[in-house]
Amino acid sequence: MKGLVIGGGCDVDIDLLSLELEDSDLIICADRGIEYLIQMGVQPDFLMGDFDSFTGELPSDFEGNTKVLTYPRDKNDTDMQLAVDFALEKGCTELILMGAVGTRMDHTQGNISIVVQNELKGVSTIIKGKQNIIQAVKGPKNIIIETDKPYVSAIPVSIEGINISTEGFKFEVENLFISHGDTRGISNTLLKANGVLKVNSGTALVIFAED
Repeated sequence: MKGLVIGGGCDVDIDLLSLELEDSDLIICADRGIEYLIQMGVQPDFLMGDFDSFTGELPSDFEGNTKVLTYPRDKNDTDMQLAVDFALEKGCTELILMGAVGTRMDHTQGNISIVVQNELKGVSTIIKGKQNIIQAVKGPKNIIIETDKPYVSAIPVSIEGINISTEGFKFEVENLFISHGDTRGISNTLLKANGVLKVNSGTALVIFAED
């Protein structure tokens, strides 16, 4: 079961959002994320949050179709975390997060942490935006890279670092160890239509990016 969680971040590709809406079984908006769907005239299954950023009213045709869950502003979890946990409780085994990257670095980092923690739980979770696509990969795992983004980066998030191999990239490596905090895995580029990134050990944050 695939879930789509939409936050209020600014890095949103509306065309990509439209595709993800069609391909999702469960649609949840976290607080201000509802503004994107109001503009598109699309009704989510759930709207949840403390509503410190979305203070408007739902269109009348949303009422009765979108269930609203309100939380106190003084709480332990972010609205995105609440929405992700709710999606997992509903049975989602795959999640796409959109509107998860924005001007608030603390919230952006928090959303990246959600991606990493879900990967460690075995739940595929990907942040998709106009300029960045972000996922975590726990080794040993090979992923086929097919992207129109010019830059591909592998960043260690596990304390023990990562060991990676690449095929079809400008910088091809075999069993390269990158320690936690090292930036060596940033800004590789594909030489072909697709390539292979092998995370042999450790957990890597894999980012497809454009300027």
